Amino acid sequence: MIEFAMPLAALLLPLPWLARWLLVPVREEGGALRLPPSVLARFGAAMPETAGAFGATRALLPWIVWIALIAALTGPRIVTGTAGVLATGRDIMLALDLSGSMLQEDFEIDGRKASRIAVLKKAGSEFIRRRAGDRIGLVIFAEEAYAIAPLSFDTEAVSQLLLQAEIGIVGRSTAIGDGLALAVQTVKAAVAGAPRGKDGKVPGAIVLLSDGAQTRGELTPLEGAGLARTAGIRVFTVA
Repeated sequence: MIEFAMPLAALLLPLPWLARWLLVPVREEGGALRLPPSVLARFGAAMPETAGAFGATRALLPWIVWIALIAALTGPRIVTGTAGVLATGRDIMLALDLSGSMLQEDFEIDGRKASRIAVLKKAGSEFIRRRAGDRIGLVIFAEEAYAIAPLSFDTEAVSQLLLQAEIGIVGRSTAIGDGLALAVQTVKAAVAGAPRGKDGKVPGAIVLLSDGAQTRGELTPLEGAGLARTAGIRVFTVA
C-alpha cells in the first residue's frame, strides 16, 4: 500500500504553467557571434541534425526536474504490516566470557575442532534467536566488563552482536565478578518496579557463561552473586 506524507504538495505541480501564463514574459536582447565562413561551413551541416534534439531536451529538462521535485515533496512511502510480538515477560541477560582462554580448541563442531568462543557463538546465537517474545541483553567481560546490548525484543540484532564479539576487545584476563555485577545492574534497572513472584524473585534472569576462574576484577564471583541475590535476580551458570 502506497501513501503520501504530504499529498497537498501536489497542488504546486501546475505552478510553473500558471506563472508562464499569467506573468508577462521579459524579452532580453541577445548578442551575436560572428564566425569565419570556413568555421561556419563545418558546423552548418551538423547543426540542423543536432540542434532540434538538443533544443527539445533542453526545453523538457526543467519540467522533468520540477515534476521530480514535487513527487519528492509529497513523500511517497510504502506501508506494510508487521506481525505483533507476543511478550512473555522474561528478561534474560547473557554474561559472556571473552577472555584469552576462550581461544583454546577443545570442542568440535560438525566433526571439526573448534575453539570455545566458536562454540559459544554458535550455541549462544541459536539460543537468542529462539527466545522470541523475551527481552534479551548481552554483557561481555574479560579484563573489563561492558554491556553491548540492552534488554531488547530484537533478538536478531542481539544475536548479530554476539557473533561480532571478538577475543581481546575487552582484554584477556577473567573478571567474572565484574561481569556478573554489570549484568545484575542492567537487569535491575530494566525490571525496576516489576512485581516479584511468590519466591521473591523478579522476572529477570542472568545466564553466566565462563570457562575459567577469576583472574582479574574488583569484585569476586561470590560478591557478584550476592548482588544478584539481594536484587532477587536468578543466575544460571554454564561452565
